[in-house]
Amino acid sequence: MDAMKETEPLHQVRVDDARNERRWPAYIPRAVSLGLRSQLGVGLYVGEETVGGLNLYSTSVDRISEESETLAQLFATHAALALGWVRAEQGLNDALGTRTLIGQAAGIVMQRYGLNSARAFDYLVRVSQTSNTKIRDLATQLIDEFPTP
Repeated sequence: MDAMKETEPLHQVRVDDARNERRWPAYIPRAVSLGLRSQLGVGLYVGEETVGGLNLYSTSVDRISEESETLAQLFATHAALALGWVRAEQGLNDALGTRTLIGQAAGIVMQRYGLNSARAFDYLVRVSQTSNTKIRDLATQLIDEFPTP
């Protein structure tokens, strides 16, 4: 968690010789009792946004090697890019879904009140603003209430 708090790319938190670590008194004693000897935490960032963290644990050595640290940084960079791509794709999918819902709701308004598409959309925006309801939620409500044959 500490590695994810920083906004600095490639930030990491090392725990060498876990048996003598004092930073996390609620965590370290239990982890050591389960065999932890060293740990490396690396934050995952896309731009300045934290998208996760990568933790590596060793039960065999008291110090994470420089080679393992470099590999962790490379893996963290690739993982952050992949997570960022997934988030972006999810955002686009959500936007397309919202657009479809709003289009359907505008169609209902057009049919119900005899408006053209631009005026139907303006109507939805006005109702959304005056009722303090997100336009997506308003569209969903309209669609749910529309009688189906």
